[in-house]
Amino acid sequence: MNAFIRYMLVAMLLVLSQKSFALMCWKSDNKQTEDYVYIDTSIAVPSVLPKDTVLWRSPNYSISITCFQDRDWGPEQVYFYLSPTGQGALGSDLEVG
Repeated sequence: MNAFIRYMLVAMLLVLSQKSFALMCWKSDNKQTEDYVYIDTSIAVPSVLPKDTVLWRSPNYSISITCFQDRDWGPEQVYFYLSPTGQGALGSDLEVG
């Protein structure tokens, strides 16, 4: 009886298993899945500057990405992280835009 139950459980796992619903994105030109842009500019900010003063403006960066998923499960989000892990975070008084 134990062997029969084991075979039934294995059969149920095989029949009821599903594909994952993961989203896959890559750069359109070379299928790279990660991209980094390093900004190594340091600036000195006087404490008397008025609010909403533009401190630094970077060049424009543009990439084309292609995203797809194995099965239609609904919309997914693509994220861009402005402050990498371990590098600190933007201060609460700074804005990116």
